[in-house]
Amino acid sequence: MLTTDASLDMNALRVAFVGRQWGVVIELCKQLLQSTHQLARYDVMQRLAAAYFSSGDRSTGARQLEETWCYAREADLRLGVGHLLKLGYMAERFGNVPLALEVVSSLPGPVVTPFDSAIIERRLRAAQGYRMALAGKVARVIPLGQECLAFALMSRWGFGEVAVDGPFTAGVFTGDAPALAMSDDFAAFLDPECYTIVHTPSGWDTPVIRRYSTLLNHETGPYFCAGALRPLVRLYTRRVDNLRSTIARGGPILFIVELTPLSRLAALVAAVDAKYPGLNCRFVLIDGEDADRSDDPVWADPRLRVIAAPRDIEGYVWQDPVHFNTQQGFEWEAGIATALAHEIAGTP
Repeated sequence: MLTTDASLDMNALRVAFVGRQWGVVIELCKQLLQSTHQLARYDVMQRLAAAYFSSGDRSTGARQLEETWCYAREADLRLGVGHLLKLGYMAERFGNVPLALEVVSSLPGPVVTPFDSAIIERRLRAAQGYRMALAGKVARVIPLGQECLAFALMSRWGFGEVAVDGPFTAGVFTGDAPALAMSDDFAAFLDPECYTIVHTPSGWDTPVIRRYSTLLNHETGPYFCAGALRPLVRLYTRRVDNLRSTIARGGPILFIVELTPLSRLAALVAAVDAKYPGLNCRFVLIDGEDADRSDDPVWADPRLRVIAAPRDIEGYVWQDPVHFNTQQGFEWEAGIATALAHEIAGTP
């Protein structure tokens, strides 16, 4: 059983977790891992994985999540459906499709609410197929905005090993934000003076880079937004380095873009060409507008591939896990994943 002190620490952990104080969560978890109470230890391990992931340390979070699942099996914990669905969803977000499939396959039977487990398993089996088919490909896929759709979808559909966690992985990069960032060599991402902290309607302090008209809505709360912003700058320094090192390798590169309005596509392509002349690259556009592409010459660029994916699906919101685990959500995402897999397969 937990001691009184440990019980107090568990309460402190829950408060810190809800408050998105990821540094505090990580330190408390490390202390609490000495607990002998099995379910409490599992809870601590799972929260530690989530805290690493939310702090931007995806690789450590992924390793911790695997350790959490191994512990649950070795301790023969009888995890309930809620625990299993949560663990599987975390594994998907971390890009660990094999682990997510193993967890979801261990469900005692079909689950319809809050998620349809049959659809989850169907997606994960498709994702595992893509992952195996693309094994060994040297091509890399770099999101260039405008939202977090591209990277999130790639993580859950088996493209985690070819996706690059760059500066446009997660956030809202409106208009010419990616083009502006490339034009000044991502300088604002690396300078704490360029960040402004705003209080959003959701109730969280959130960083904004006004120079790029960018809202970093995944880096919210005190861990990123308090003090000298060191964790925030450290995260984006690493993401910029990831992009730079991938580009320096020389390609082939697929830049995946979701852009509104589509009239800004020409500026984005021009910015890439100016920044990386001669780069072996293609552009994959997720077109949620089903726009008229007859006038702008950018549509004739032989490097451009368009995935038509209109978002006007009744009752479907792609950011909501409940929605993308519906039949409508599965079909919408599967269309994008299939087309993307085809594009990557066409590279060396």
